[in-house]
Amino acid sequence: MTDSNALFDPRALAARLFSLRNAGKQAKTADFALPTDLRHAMDAQNMLAAEQAITSSAWKVAASPDGQAVAAPLHPYIEADSGAEIIWSDGMKFEAEIAIRLGTDLPIRDSGYSRAEVADAVATVHLGAELLVSAIQESGRACFLLFLADRLGNSGYITWSASAENAHRHGDRNATESHCQWPAGLRCPRAASEGRRAHLACRLRQ
Repeated sequence: MTDSNALFDPRALAARLFSLRNAGKQAKTADFALPTDLRHAMDAQNMLAAEQAITSSAWKVAASPDGQAVAAPLHPYIEADSGAEIIWSDGMKFEAEIAIRLGTDLPIRDSGYSRAEVADAVATVHLGAELLVSAIQESGRACFLLFLADRLGNSGYITWSASAENAHRHGDRNATESHCQWPAGLRCPRAASEGRRAHLACRLRQ
């Protein structure tokens, strides 16, 4: 029987991804030795993050094709209202997103967390912008585990500060007691029916 652990070298994959990213190049999935499970992919991702000297505590969260929760560090990560600069690469994509900052830790536990518990842990809501370009030509279309090792294609993230001018109180019984900080110009999912911007907790509790 062949030992898959003996065939896959996460350090070698991390070094290859690091080299391609630094050179602004891509390679086809077929040109890589592929991770065979989530542990292999995360081992390679952790080694890539170490090579890139990533120290931020900002994370991209997602789900694998089979529904397994996964994450990757955001790098470079910048908090700014204006003037943020990230190196542009050929083929880079831009995605505008809603980012949240937790005010309470959510430790790993067997029972998981309800939407209400996650909502209660949210401290602030921010407008975010993610820049994406992978060292893998097909991104995650051919091999999700390889894409996970490449930090889910993240190449930078910027969040805009949630300012007091953008905070809105409301009396919804389903919301948390904290100020609503839904970014100005973006309507909360409940706004259409209730006529006001609301806290992200409203969305999570629906």
